[in-house]
Amino acid sequence: MSYFCRFMKKLHAKEIKKDENGKAKQFQLFSIRRPYMRAFHTSWFCFFLAFTSWFGIQPLIPTIMKELKLSKTDVANSGIASVAATIGLRIIVGPLCDKFGPRKIMSALLLTGSIPMALAGLIKNGTGLIVLRLFIGVLGGAFVPCQFWTSIMFNSKIVGTANALVGGWGNLGGGFTFLFMPAIFQLVKLAGADEFLAWKIAVIIPALICCIAGVTILFTSDDCPQGPWRKRILPEKTNRDTAVIAEEESLQSEKSKNNDFKYRRQSNAWTVSTVFILFVQYGLCFGVEIATNTVLNLYLLYKFKIEGWSSMESTMQLR
Repeated sequence: MSYFCRFMKKLHAKEIKKDENGKAKQFQLFSIRRPYMRAFHTSWFCFFLAFTSWFGIQPLIPTIMKELKLSKTDVANSGIASVAATIGLRIIVGPLCDKFGPRKIMSALLLTGSIPMALAGLIKNGTGLIVLRLFIGVLGGAFVPCQFWTSIMFNSKIVGTANALVGGWGNLGGGFTFLFMPAIFQLVKLAGADEFLAWKIAVIIPALICCIAGVTILFTSDDCPQGPWRKRILPEKTNRDTAVIAEEESLQSEKSKNNDFKYRRQSNAWTVSTVFILFVQYGLCFGVEIATNTVLNLYLLYKFKIEGWSSMESTMQLR
């Protein structure tokens, strides 16, 4: 144990080499040294918490359906609402990160998403569940500041490693919640609560954790290698940028105007074929993930006929 502590202390004390823009050129997985590795571990852990809470309602759906007498349509529509909120939010979270930095945006998402999660026990019908999951879907936007954060902190030679790790580890929250929430639910029941009260108490736990994390990261991590977002170093213009600016200023011929216009059009991300292909690929694989997570536990209940589910299934079919 003492050897491990000495090893961790030595690793934590190691300086990380950086490039001319202040980005890290090295990756020390077991370090939590500021700003680089602290930001790395903060980004994936916050993303992990966000996904745990975002899908936190789904493992409890059977009990919620039983109490509120919901139909399959109500549950399906609530899942659609949850995803719809995330898709819409991710479009605007990127520009917000550009303006305010990833730390504040991540904190805002965790705090905002924790509120509807904590209030989940107040819903009374299917419409309430749909509206609730629409607002909880805010947490799905945490993927953007998570990736943005590591992209700001790490050099191009290792940023792929950092992005892959934070994305993968954060996504584990979507599966972990199917272990975590039923465990909390059962513990509350063992403490003496009935199942309808137990699920209402259980949803408060991930909401509280998200709230604590959202406040804590404001004081324990950094936006960029220079610390606060306002102090970040912007990359210098490339030679190509300089050439284009000079070409614009000279305006010697109609051909130079056309070339400049063509370049400016190509600088739009949506016109770059690789960006569009990645957009489609991610949309498809993310859609499969969400679809699986939102129906998996119900499918297993139907497939294996868990005790007490058969009578409930018959009731829903009548509806």
